[in-house]
Amino acid sequence: MDNIRFSTDMISNRVFKVRGVNMEIVFSVLFTAGFGFVLYKMGGFGRNYIVLELEDRFYEVNAHREAVIQELQKQNREVEAVSLRTLRIDGKEYILTEKTINESGVPVQRTILKPDIARD
Repeated sequence: MDNIRFSTDMISNRVFKVRGVNMEIVFSVLFTAGFGFVLYKMGGFGRNYIVLELEDRFYEVNAHREAVIQELQKQNREVEAVSLRTLRIDGKEYILTEKTINESGVPVQRTILKPDIARD
């Protein structure tokens, strides 16, 4: 217990230290990094994901899928619809999902194509 001690500080009444390191700072840095990672993943960014922001907002899956196919064909990719929410892009299958995000107070529909790892 010699390594853990409480000392009086001018900023707060008690500072939790382990071997001279202010643990409040360590926990704050770890929390910020973890929170940033969660936001990154929730935003649709991940390994081998395809993220698109189309001009229009789509309320029907069929219209959304067709717009995604057209956009990917503009990017010179080989695209084929396998099922309602599954697309084969350049030989790999992706699942079509959408997320509404808020950019400067304006809702924007973000299309996220996630690799279908169950079919690989």
